[in-house]
Amino acid sequence: MIHIEEFILRMPGLSEEDAHSVAREVAISISDGLSTRQLDRHIGTLDLKVAIPQRASHCRMATLIAESILKVLE
Repeated sequence: MIHIEEFILRMPGLSEEDAHSVAREVAISISDGLSTRQLDRHIGTLDLKVAIPQRASHCRMATLIAESILKVLE
């Protein structure tokens, strides 16, 4: 079972609605990516900075962020 207590995603330049939409997509991608893995450990705080190209679509932003998180969890 995977339980995320708190998920804070800072995305300067996006409206609150757009930021929530991207965060929702990130959460779904993380869930999908972790569903096939057996994590038998506690993961503390992850503090990541992800470089997002200017004018990246919201979908691309979510993909890059989720991939970065999943890579750390490997």
